[in-house]
Amino acid sequence: MKVGFLDRLIQNHQERYDAFKNASSVDTIIELSKVLKLFSKECRELNNVEEEIVPYFRYGLEKQDWGRYSRLWFGSALEHPSSRYVPYLVKIAEDPDPTFPHWFAFDTLSYLPEYITESCVPDLIKMMDCRNPNPSWSEDVIYKCFEIFNSLS
Repeated sequence: MKVGFLDRLIQNHQERYDAFKNASSVDTIIELSKVLKLFSKECRELNNVEEEIVPYFRYGLEKQDWGRYSRLWFGSALEHPSSRYVPYLVKIAEDPDPTFPHWFAFDTLSYLPEYITESCVPDLIKMMDCRNPNPSWSEDVIYKCFEIFNSLS
């Protein structure tokens, strides 16, 4: 996968994030919040980010490798909403591989603007069919799925 401006920004902020993520003090949580806010701000300032996010989703699906930085990649999609992400996010969410970031896919879908995500409602209904649930979904993923469906219907 080609390294671009977003990829470098993610690596830079992930290193900052990693420095704080295992601590549990209030000061640490405040610092983590600052790192994520700064990342969001700098991410919003980038152009053509969609051209990096779509290949990230495609690569992850093809190689079954989401890298260490998946949280920030999915968050980047929220800073630069696009309907081009929806088919990939749906495929990620419905994949039975337990290593896939199902929760991040549903979370991203839930925070994208409704005019972008309304096209995936039939897919969500199929995924929520209790007769054939995805065995790799955790309780949190199932809850997130219902949360997004309720917000879209």
